[in-house]
This record gives sequence, C-alpha cells and structure tokens, in this order.
Amino acid sequence: MDKLISYVQNYGLSILVISVCIIAIVGILKLCKVFDKIKSDDLKKFIYYAIDVVLAFAGSAIYFAIFHKDWNGYAMYSLSQLATTLFLYAFYEQCGIRKLVRMLISVIASWIKKNPENELAKWAEKVGLTESIEKLQTILADEKAKEEQEATKREEVVIEEQKEDTTTSQANQQ
Repeated sequence: MDKLISYVQNYGLSILVISVCIIAIVGILKLCKVFDKIKSDDLKKFIYYAIDVVLAFAGSAIYFAIFHKDWNGYAMYSLSQLATTLFLYAFYEQCGIRKLVRMLISVIASWIKKNPENELAKWAEKVGLTESIEKLQTILADEKAKEEQEATKREEVVIEEQKEDTTTSQANQQ
C-alpha cells in the first residue's frame, strides 16, 4: 500500500495532466468530425481506444524524455497513464461532465460572438494585458523606426558608392 501511495505522490499529477490532454485531443478529433465517414460505432470506439493507447505511450515517452526519468518504469507509467485516461473518459461520458463542458463552451462562445472586440478588450483589461499590449506596440514601433533608419543609411551608402563610381569612371575617361 505504501508503494502505491508513493507512486501516486510521485506521478499522479503528471498522469492526470497527460490524461486530460489525451481526452481533449480525442474530443477535438470528434468535434472536427474526423471519423464521421466510419459508419460502425464499434469501429469508431476501437479507433478512439487505439488513439488513447498511442497517445498514452507517446505522452509517457515525452514525459520521461523531458524530465529525464529512469526508463525502467516506463511500461508501468504508460499503463497507469492509459488506465487513468480510460477511467477519466468514462467518468466524463457517464457523469454529465460532457454536458457541463459543452454548456460552458456554448455560453463563452455566445458571449464572445455578441461583440468580440469589446468583450475581448474587456477581458484583456481585466487580466492586465492592455499594458503589455501597449508595451509590445511601443517596442514594435521602435524596431520599425530603427529598421527604417538603417534602410535610409544603406540607401545613402549606395548613392555615395554610385557617385564615387561615376567620378572614377569620368576620371578614367579623361
């Protein structure tokens, strides 16, 4: 029991985050109607399961590679990842969380559709992004001015070189 508790303490959060990401990816695939041409529901469920397996092992590999974990525990971590993903997805499907998520998304989408510029501007102001956007605009304007000055200097150099070439060619002709 102590080993199980230790395992959950060490890897629980990463497993949960990767599982939620996998569920989101499968949800996006469903939302984009990638598999609508497949008529059989059983085949679709098998494909979703296969995607879950592939993403669980891939996500685990990415996690192990990024955090330099010992690869001896990779199989156990990947299977734990898969089990957690399947459990969370079943929980999502059966407990009404799907309806709640869809309702929240539709409320947010309708809220933004009413007046997107105004709503996004209000949101940016609440979050504190307006100052950052202004700073970014100032930086971009300064960089553009520097580029224009450099371009003007390059043009002046080219004009001077052309003048020098003209005077040397005239001197050579005489």
